[in-house]
Amino acid sequence: LTQLKTVGPSSMFGEVAFFSQQRRYTAATAMEPCTVYEMTREQFEAMKKQKPALSIRLRDVVVQFMALSITITNSAEIVGQTQIKDLK
Repeated sequence: LTQLKTVGPSSMFGEVAFFSQQRRYTAATAMEPCTVYEMTREQFEAMKKQKPALSIRLRDVVVQFMALSITITNSAEIVGQTQIKDLK
């Protein structure tokens, strides 16, 4: 196993595969006691029918999380490129 990143409280993983309906290859190991919530696609589909407003809110939270992750990744790449340029 290769450690890709460490996540903290209120984090999530597997959201891209979940919403793109791709198979997930991510695994997690807890470093300390924690509470983990899991939702299957079937459970989300049922939520969309039974509690549509809640499913929309959950989707919005996931989209915001993904946007923040992309922003952080892009910022790190820009910093890395700047450092490489500075070495030349």
